[in-house]
Amino acid sequence: MSTIRPVELDMVDLVFRGGERGYILDFSNRTFSEFFALELDIDIDAKIYEREGTSKGKRLRGFLAIVDDGTAARTLRLLWEYREAMLQGQNQDDGPPLSRKQIFAVIARLEGTATSIPTGLVPAPKLAMQDFAGLRDRLFAVRDLSPHERGYAFEAYLTELFNAFGLAAREPFRLDGEQIDGSFHLASETYLLEAKWINRKVSIAELHGFHGKIEQKAAWARGLFVSFGGFTTQGLAAFGKGKKLVCLEGREIKIALEREIVGFFPRIASASVSRSSLLATAVTVTVQERQPFALWCSDTAETDCYEMDDTGFIFAQAPAVSNAATASNMSVASSTIVTTVASDTATSTTSISPAPTVSVPQAPKQYVFFGGIGTSTQLSASSTASTTTSLKSPIGQTFVGAHVPGILALLQMLGQAGYTPTGAT
Repeated sequence: MSTIRPVELDMVDLVFRGGERGYILDFSNRTFSEFFALELDIDIDAKIYEREGTSKGKRLRGFLAIVDDGTAARTLRLLWEYREAMLQGQNQDDGPPLSRKQIFAVIARLEGTATSIPTGLVPAPKLAMQDFAGLRDRLFAVRDLSPHERGYAFEAYLTELFNAFGLAAREPFRLDGEQIDGSFHLASETYLLEAKWINRKVSIAELHGFHGKIEQKAAWARGLFVSFGGFTTQGLAAFGKGKKLVCLEGREIKIALEREIVGFFPRIASASVSRSSLLATAVTVTVQERQPFALWCSDTAETDCYEMDDTGFIFAQAPAVSNAATASNMSVASSTIVTTVASDTATSTTSISPAPTVSVPQAPKQYVFFGGIGTSTQLSASSTASTTTSLKSPIGQTFVGAHVPGILALLQMLGQAGYTPTGAT
């Protein structure tokens, strides 16, 4: 336990109070939890910190009393930095100088008695991988409902989908006498939701009606219109630029879930977004590109070929070669693209950090594969209109599912035995 005294806890409560007693600065429950998870890797919502109550202020008091002196000092320093950034953003002064002196006096005392062994810490829960398959299956389940049930079920599904990605969704509600299908928060902005699952395209009149609802609300309001049947060309043209309205088709949800988001950008093997701290004004986007391992061709003449990585994922059209089967080994350079975007200056810088050129581990001749990919199911607004069609492009598909490692192991064994495989069907 820390050595922080009750009188010091009262002073902390006063300095960091956000309006009414029990509040902390401008934190909501969600952002308060995010602050502790990101900055300290602490689950501030853990029951152990509710010894004095469940409000943010009382949880902070409970936390400071239970943890070690070093952690308590670090927490107070981070909260003070957040407070300064918040006041600067609101063009407010820093308050009485005495507040700073009092807080830093407590920090100095706690740091002076800190030990090297943290105590009383409950680690923040790790983010789980999204259940893309489950979300997709529940979307298909909505499709199979009756038309009357489908509309309400679709609204509930979108709430679940937004919450799965931490967008703080709200269920349907009435605002100023008007029915709103829901809302969610993205990048500190509030979006109102309109959702329709109908067997036709949404018209310009319907888009205009929803846009009118948004315009009548506060200046912060924006809107997302989700139509499973799509939108008319006239509607998209009218609301394509300079409006507070975003249009999303149902098929785009299906594609995103099937390809697990990254499928929209098939060259990307992985992507991550980070920032140095919750107070940072810049975010760093790190992208790792896929590297070609073999070719997949749609015909044995090898006139229409695509690049495939070592998992069997087909991600790009292959450069034209005179004879793909006898092409020499590919040497590729792995690279990581890092983009830093500064929110306060609205500028960005991009750098590419190349790794040394490496040879892809394969047999003396490049592998060429044929077949091995299936068909695509098209999801329509009607439960009876699901169709199966041949793929127009193999990009974004995986060759023979999870069997690629086994096939490659077999080919490598053949190569070690003196064979020179030039393809597989």
